[in-house]
Amino acid sequence: MLVLASAVLFVACSAEQQTDYTVENRDAFLAACTDRETDTLLQQRVCQCVFDEAVQEIPFQRFDEIATVLGEDSAAPLPDELIALVARCVTEEADL
Repeated sequence: MLVLASAVLFVACSAEQQTDYTVENRDAFLAACTDRETDTLLQQRVCQCVFDEAVQEIPFQRFDEIATVLGEDSAAPLPDELIALVARCVTEEADL
């Protein structure tokens, strides 16, 4: 979850007055969420799924708010909407 929180923070911090997700946001999120050299394919797929689901379900402004909170307090819990996305993606990608 800490990696995911860092990824959220990294993506939103790179946005200046942005109103929607971009390819650059996706690339930054995936780079912060995964390490292609050490992470398993499952971990990489879960990160991709979380980003894809966030784009569909969480408006960018809300995503930016989450990043602001995490930027101010890295120990802050992830909000329920993000936890739900992670749980759903783990379930889907791991075929549970």
